[in-house]
Amino acid sequence: MPLADIGPLLDCDAAPFAAALADVEQQLTARIAALAAQRDMLNRLSSGDRTLLPDRAVAMLEAMPTLGFTPEDVRTARESFVLAKALVPEGFEDYLADIEHALRNPPIRGADQAQRRSHRLGTG
Repeated sequence: MPLADIGPLLDCDAAPFAAALADVEQQLTARIAALAAQRDMLNRLSSGDRTLLPDRAVAMLEAMPTLGFTPEDVRTARESFVLAKALVPEGFEDYLADIEHALRNPPIRGADQAQRRSHRLGTG
């Protein structure tokens, strides 16, 4: 609750005041639970727990070396998957769909790999 809203709340009768406090408490409880879930997800990330990702994401990671991605590329992808799932869980399936599309599209994949090689050689 913003501090600016507290003044009028203090001037109201007992019933509306109690209802407003209950609402604020419910909102805070929900926010604390969401933050605790994110903290737990990030803690599991540091332990390398593969249960963080759904089978679909793990399958993509396992296929990446056969598509020419380096172990470093796979580690980076895994970290991005875990962070995306932890921070934006409602958009994670769309994120995976975008990655699957890019992996199935050789021109995009090839251009990305050429760009990385160019950057490593200092020509890009």
